[in-house]
Order: sequence, then C-alpha cells, then structure tokens
Amino acid sequence: MLWKIDQSQAEFRFSHWQGSINLARPEQGLQIIAPDGAELNGLLAVSFLPPSQPLQQDCFVRQSDLILSYPPREARKFHVQLDYRLLESTSESLLIESWISVQTYLLDNHPAVSVQCPFHPEGIVCFLDNGSQQLLAIDREHLHRSHRSPASFGLGKLAAISGPSVSEQLYVAWMNHPRDQFDTEWSVAEEKETGQIQATLFGHFMEKGVIRRARMRCLISSQAIRQAHLQEVYQAFISSPLPLTA
Repeated sequence: MLWKIDQSQAEFRFSHWQGSINLARPEQGLQIIAPDGAELNGLLAVSFLPPSQPLQQDCFVRQSDLILSYPPREARKFHVQLDYRLLESTSESLLIESWISVQTYLLDNHPAVSVQCPFHPEGIVCFLDNGSQQLLAIDREHLHRSHRSPASFGLGKLAAISGPSVSEQLYVAWMNHPRDQFDTEWSVAEEKETGQIQATLFGHFMEKGVIRRARMRCLISSQAIRQAHLQEVYQAFISSPLPLTA
C-alpha cells in the first residue's frame, strides 16, 4: 500500500518520492519531497466555489489511489470526490493523476471547482492540442483578462502547462485531458511575484443529480521537461483507460 492515512493526514512513499496532504484542507494541495530532498508545496490544490471549509466525509485507499469525499455544505450544494493516483516514479520524476468529481443536489446548481499548481512566473510554457493530439506551444503575449477573476489573466482552453516550480528546485508539467479541455478555464495570477496557475472546472448550470468528472495529470521532475517528453506523457494520458475508483 503506497498511501497511509493517519487521522487528518495522508502520506505516501513511492520509490524514493514522498508526499502528504491534509485531508481536511484540500486547498493546501499535495506536499512533495523528491529523492534529493527538493520540496514542492501546493500541487493539485483543490478549492470549492463558493468557498466553504470542507469537512472530511470519507477517505480510503485502494491500491495506488487516495480517494476523498466531501459532502455538500450550506454554501456549497454539491458533493465533491477527489482521487489522487500515483502512477509512475523514477529517480528523477513522479507522475500523479487527479480525478475530480462533482454531483449536484439541487434543481438549480452551478458547481465550480478550482485546481491550482505553483509555478515560477518566469519560464512557463502553455500548450494547445492541435486537434490531432499534438501539443503546440503558444505565445503568452496573447493572454486575456479572465472574466471570472479580475486579478488574473486567462489562458484559454489549454492542454498542458510546463515550467519550473515556484521554488525552482523542481519542474512541473500539468496536463488536462482532451475530454475536459472545453469545460476548463485556465488563468494565472496577475501579481509578478507569483506564478500560481489555476484551472476552474465546470461552473455552469447543472440540474439535480448530475455527475461531472475531470482528469488531470502532473509530472514532477528534477530536470527540465523537454517538449518531446511532455508529448509522450500527454499521449499516454490520452490513451489511458478511465479510472474505476471514481
């Protein structure tokens, strides 16, 4: 078993990589420690919109998956389930998949989930899918201000983002599955001192009893991630079967 749950904390050891998450505070994300001791905090941090302090409803481990469930609250009338799956690890890299699910309980609902990853503001490269499952780098000079967050710039419908982490100790590539790209709005904080990237999932009208899911993957590496390597990982993501645990 790769994950270990201890009260409100879950930890994993995967090869020489380590990580943890506060089960009651998913907005803090995963804390990752590389084999050489380099750290990355706030990976795949999940917030629920409208914001409300989530209460842990249930959590369990199934093989390489950590599955968390958060019930509806007064300000948030939808159920959220998170699945963090450990996929591959080497001495230089770690691959994690995140599976995010919402279920509505009201006739008129607009559930939204925000996912964030920390990047250094310099060196971020954004990629589109050209429609043939090939990644194309885009010019960030064409960013537009996000209509959902006036303090951020929109990035459009992206397939992937790659660059150094905020600490510059590790590199991160963050991929969005093609089936979910139409329903995801990406943005980056306007402040120059942060490179926090945010993906807002769903957010549109849903009827009662609707279930929506989205998949993302993160590649964490001690070396700069080449586009050819990113393309290989993205292609494997597209070809992978749907998780059975969500």
